[in-house]
Amino acid sequence: MSGETIHDVVFTGAVTEYRARLLTLLNEEGLSVGCPRKFTSRNRRNAINRLGKVIINIPQREGWQWLSLMRIIAGLQTGRATISLGTQDASHIASCCTQLNIGDYDWVSQVKEHVGDWKSLYVRDLVSYSAMAQKFERERPFPHDVFEYWSVTDRVCQ
Repeated sequence: MSGETIHDVVFTGAVTEYRARLLTLLNEEGLSVGCPRKFTSRNRRNAINRLGKVIINIPQREGWQWLSLMRIIAGLQTGRATISLGTQDASHIASCCTQLNIGDYDWVSQVKEHVGDWKSLYVRDLVSYSAMAQKFERERPFPHDVFEYWSVTDRVCQ
């Protein structure tokens, strides 16, 4: 979480008409928005992510309810939390970000509140991600027995 932030929020990805409308609204409401408006490499995306306090996930179109797993993971890897606008995803990764209902009258003020507490938001989401990953590992352990069987049948490492 180190480094100097320049923007309140950042968005990387294809800028559809729907996404552009929400990014413009955030900017008009006084939030500093960083968005390259073109596809970028992974390294450039990570650098852009570090320039913002939080990453914004915006669905490609209105009514698209699913989160971008890649965006959330990239955010956590760069020390940033993700706020998702207008999604209603109930998958496991949903516990690792904040989803806001843009139908709520105060959703922009909710974004501002989260931006104001961005470091705590990141820690919360990282803890949630770690718990999710640990639960997955417990429920689906690595199949060591398969590799042991394979080594015996194929006479590997004998």
